[in-house]
Formats: sequence, C-alpha cells, structure tokens
Amino acid sequence: MTKKYAMVAINTKRQDDGVHTRRVLVSYAFKITKNKITTYYGTKLVSVDPYFSQPTATHKYTFKNTYYKLDKVEQNDDLAFIYNYNPRIYKKRKYHSLGKSAIEFTAPSKQIAVHKFKVRKELK
Repeated sequence: MTKKYAMVAINTKRQDDGVHTRRVLVSYAFKITKNKITTYYGTKLVSVDPYFSQPTATHKYTFKNTYYKLDKVEQNDDLAFIYNYNPRIYKKRKYHSLGKSAIEFTAPSKQIAVHKFKVRKELK
C-alpha cells in the first residue's frame, strides 16, 4: 500500500552558491490548502535533514509527529542580519507549506521514501 509523503521546508538560507532549503520528511493522511498555505494532517515524522542535528546549526528545533517548534536561534558572525527571536511567535506549528514549497510524493515503503529524501538534488 502506498503512502503519501511530503518534504516540508522548515527554513532556508541564502548563500553565494544558492539557496539552501532545510526540510523534514513526514507522512500524512490528508492535506487542506487555504490561501496558498497547505497544512498536513495525520502526520508522522519520518526523517530530518542533517542540518538539524549539527552542533553548528544556528536554529534549534523540536520535531514531533504532529508539529515542530523553533526552540532557539543562536547568533553568530556568519548571520548577515539581526534576528529577533520571539518565543511567542514560534509555538507548536503543524507541518505546512507556503505555495509550492513542499515536495509531495507517494512511496510503497518508508525505506524508499527516506531514500528519495536523502538523495534529492537539492542536498547536493
């Protein structure tokens, strides 16, 4: 039985070599799109980009099956802007995408879905 998956963009960073999009892979039961925002329901967290587990990551998140939350933003000299972290804004958020920022697909198994997630061109 095939399952629905979405590679959801959590944050992006613009660098000299292009835009780096950091994503998580979730399976989902259904989605609702309203005002160009697609929200995924019945989600289960499958995998996350390596960025999120790196000790040098400036954005620290908590990922659960049904939501994610930005916990902390660490300032460093590499950041070219001042980021005002406001914890009231970053409460639990359902997995969602703006416009067509998510990559949706079906897969017959979790292993195949994770493989697609890990070898996507965007990571290279």
